[in-house]
Amino acid sequence: LVDCIALCSEQLYEHYRALVDIFRESMRGVLAYRAEDGLFYQVIDHPETEGNYTETSGSAMIAYSLLKGVRIGVLDAEKYLPIALDVFEKLVANKLRAEEDGVVRLTDICWVAGLGPDKNPQRDGSVAYYLSEPKKSDDSKGVGPFIMAYSEYLRVSGNMKQDIQAVRDLANSFPADTSASDVRDAVQMKAQELGLDGIDVAQYARKTPARDERGIRKTGLIRTETG
Repeated sequence: LVDCIALCSEQLYEHYRALVDIFRESMRGVLAYRAEDGLFYQVIDHPETEGNYTETSGSAMIAYSLLKGVRIGVLDAEKYLPIALDVFEKLVANKLRAEEDGVVRLTDICWVAGLGPDKNPQRDGSVAYYLSEPKKSDDSKGVGPFIMAYSEYLRVSGNMKQDIQAVRDLANSFPADTSASDVRDAVQMKAQELGLDGIDVAQYARKTPARDERGIRKTGLIRTETG
């Protein structure tokens, strides 16, 4: 979903906003299920079930989604960047382990799971079924998302929070009668200068403030809430 958002043209505004809304709702929802170790269970809503465990590939995909969502500007950096960084760092701390042969491997990856077909009644979608599937180390279904999350981690860690604030400050520094296109162009140039080339400019650019029939100031494109 976050990859589709990054590729979706803002000219498809209604569709773009629909994807962003679904993504934000998904991230808020999934974060409610974080385990004590900062990751996410194989059966995410049954943490109390014996044999349930925090699974690596799913946790890595969530870390990637959070990190990229922050980087492209559809998740609020102040709120979500610390969480996103922590999820990935907990993944490294808890799931990269030295095994018996001394080699460090990415562990606790569900090897395979699915539903049906009818000729395989074992795949019945039950909690017991999902916990019966074997766990593997260094399986591609976990290593791939882990690498993707790490690439985003490298891009957003460090000074990104300050860089995003610099973009916000620039957008809000223009006189009220500055055109939206001029603000957008300036914000885009600043974002590229700071290495935020994938940023959602519409989240930071603003257009001339207006007032509604009650005299209340409208915000136009000004960034108000992204969580």
